[in-house]
Amino acid sequence: VSLTKSPPAMPQLYIVANRLPVTLTLGEGEITAVPSSGGLVSAMKGVGNEYGTPTWIGWPGTGVPSERHQECRDQLPENYIPVFLTKEEVEHFYTGYSNSSLWPILHSMSTYARIKSCWLETYKMINKRFADMVVASTGEGDMVWVHDYHLFLVPQLVKEARPDLKVAFFLHTPFPPVEIWRILPSADQLIRGALGSDLIGFHTQNYQRQFRSCVQRLLGLETTLRWVNVTTSLGMGHRAHMETFPIGANVADLHSAMQGDEFQQYLSAYTKQFEGKALVLSVERLDYSKGLPQRLKSIHQYLHNARAELKRLEEEDPNSRPPAIPEKHGVWSRLTKRFFGKPEKPVWSAENTVFLFITIPSRLDVDEYRAIEEEVHKQMSITNGEFSTPFNVPLVYIHRAVSPPELVALYSRADMCLVTPLVDGMNLVAKEYVACKDPDNRNSVPGTVVLSTFAGAAAEMFDALLVNPYDYDEVAEAIREGLELTMEKRQQLTTKMREFLCANDAVAWANKFLGTLNTVTPPTDVLPRSGGVPPLAPAVAGRLAAGSPGVKAVVLNLDDTLQEAEAAGEVLPEVVDLLSRLAGREDLYVMLISGRTQQFLHQYLGHIPMALAAEHGYKVKYRGQAEWHLLDPLVTTEWIDDVRPMMQMYRDFIPGSTLEEKESAIVFQYGQCDADSGESDFAYYRGRELAHALLQSVASLPVRVTHARFLVECASSNVDKGCVVSDLLRRETFSDFFVVGDDVADEPMFQRAPPGAATVKVGVSPTIARYRVSCPAELREFLELVLSMKEEGQETPRTVRLLEALNHRQQGGESFQTAYGGEGHSRGASMKKSTSKSDPAQADPLDFLGESEERE
Repeated sequence: VSLTKSPPAMPQLYIVANRLPVTLTLGEGEITAVPSSGGLVSAMKGVGNEYGTPTWIGWPGTGVPSERHQECRDQLPENYIPVFLTKEEVEHFYTGYSNSSLWPILHSMSTYARIKSCWLETYKMINKRFADMVVASTGEGDMVWVHDYHLFLVPQLVKEARPDLKVAFFLHTPFPPVEIWRILPSADQLIRGALGSDLIGFHTQNYQRQFRSCVQRLLGLETTLRWVNVTTSLGMGHRAHMETFPIGANVADLHSAMQGDEFQQYLSAYTKQFEGKALVLSVERLDYSKGLPQRLKSIHQYLHNARAELKRLEEEDPNSRPPAIPEKHGVWSRLTKRFFGKPEKPVWSAENTVFLFITIPSRLDVDEYRAIEEEVHKQMSITNGEFSTPFNVPLVYIHRAVSPPELVALYSRADMCLVTPLVDGMNLVAKEYVACKDPDNRNSVPGTVVLSTFAGAAAEMFDALLVNPYDYDEVAEAIREGLELTMEKRQQLTTKMREFLCANDAVAWANKFLGTLNTVTPPTDVLPRSGGVPPLAPAVAGRLAAGSPGVKAVVLNLDDTLQEAEAAGEVLPEVVDLLSRLAGREDLYVMLISGRTQQFLHQYLGHIPMALAAEHGYKVKYRGQAEWHLLDPLVTTEWIDDVRPMMQMYRDFIPGSTLEEKESAIVFQYGQCDADSGESDFAYYRGRELAHALLQSVASLPVRVTHARFLVECASSNVDKGCVVSDLLRRETFSDFFVVGDDVADEPMFQRAPPGAATVKVGVSPTIARYRVSCPAELREFLELVLSMKEEGQETPRTVRLLEALNHRQQGGESFQTAYGGEGHSRGASMKKSTSKSDPAQADPLDFLGESEERE
């Protein structure tokens, strides 16, 4: 069944998640669909009208034989598109890789992780199945929002197939430090998968920072605090935006559940049931990340401390025992203070305190979860056995889900909510508890929240009692402190948090995320093969063929253009050989314009009959010249003495960094800092700090400050590569012009190139170049193709092999088997000493370069 549709009048929103909002149940003769509730479903109900009714793509919750697929589709709403899995696929994809490999790693609990290669292969296959369904279902320009760790690979697969789509990814779990994430054999693939998104969302800044660290240290990609420049496997490029979106509680659903008679009945029953007692509530899935065994040990410690306190007080005054009647909004406290001269301070002990646990069964087909369940049952038995009395059992355990009216009634009555996960992406229980504390309901008891600092919610719940869940004494003391707060103080703290959390609920979260997605994907941010900056066309190779008339200029950069950055200490032998063969052709005028020094270029390339420009054009030696000379004799370098002390200070402060001093520039480099120890991350931020400090200190000097990949450079503002191109065009006449570069410093070359020139960008950052290649290896293959061509359009056996290699590298884009007379082939008149800019509309290349320090 084809799901492809024509483009809608407005972009359609697609929600791609592991599960559909329904669960199908297969009977002998019928299929039933049971709606499921959840935070994401409720949030999508409240999004703005501009997104219409979302279409859901996901698994229907059960294994379905292929012969019943259509029958299942017929039972689903029109906006629900199922992705079917077999029972074995569910075992490998969901139970296996998603929950036994990814889940523990994401929660920094690697000892629980199990890794099997068959699980990973199934995970990749299912992600591809989801992506194919998205590609088949969406129209041009639609919005695709992918959710959670089950589908890490989907954004990249979708983006490569459909670069016109706006793709977003939200991770609902924590993200671990790189030292833990790299335990996964597929760590880099999963990161790349998520980077196919235009927008990536996290619950907290910490998770975002740790994801960004993985991008830098595992993939080596350029990043800022919020952006990543990405190259896909097909050579396409775009910028992925990272942002923090803390999800909120489903306040509307909670308040709706509090309006009915059922809620009032439950609340009245619980008010009577727990009269004279303190109720401490815990609501969790039965999961090792929730810290239930540690929480039970903290409660055990609290009950032990309370019993010791009661014993101490009885020893001090055998006839006096602290009252065990809870305050009623401060009335009892005021009466005792009036008649006895001091306020009541009850001791909440095993005799008058109930810890109610609602634990929802979870993933009991996983061994680790069954072990946690057994440990919880054992610890509860120990505590109840030691502290129970005929009048009270301190621990009450409900091992099932409860209805919404019953749950909100318990939230309303509870004196405290105990939320102490070992690690949690957000934890909405704490937010739900506060949202249910309605001050207008007389039976609603003001309460406090004891919250783990390792829960994402801790960043927003500023008036909660924050604790370390591993410190049993600290948790026990927080329970005592929270229960002893007066009703007035509880009400004061809860009211402040409630106002904030109700304003930032799940609907506000969804609208904020989608609103951001709409603003981070302008057309210039997407650079697909079919639009934006196209791949280097075969027509250009034909233009440079030996049989083409006239002398053709070939102007190249070295590092990150002809060769990879890892070879920075030398010029690779294959690059030397390639340049020698290019320069050996009489019809090619080859010039290398590099940031390297005169001595370096002379050592490796001085024997080749080609033009050289050192230090971005400070010194040049044209073809046929014996000596180097200054391109601009008026350039001054006295300012180096002014900036050297500051750059030396940063060099001495950052292990592994170096300072290189040239004749016209001074460069702070930190590419060799140790990534594993975190020094590279530290150096990056210090590099930004240095760049900003230098910009302020050299404001009145003729100096240009550049913060590029792994370096901060101070150079003369009167020296740039564009000046070299202009000078070359004044000296020589060319029938065609071919110029290649990779970063900000190379954009002036593209700007000064003559009209019709073939300007080529290596990499994915924004550019004014006409063409793009993904990496130095692809450029070298292209130049080999040029060398193999005797006549324009003529194919030799070697040419055919090179065309096939390039076509394979650029699969999915324009084929290099295309006739050479394609786009950009027409050269027109000879380019005689022209210094005009290539396109008036693109006059300033730096307008396209948002990461230039000069523009920040």
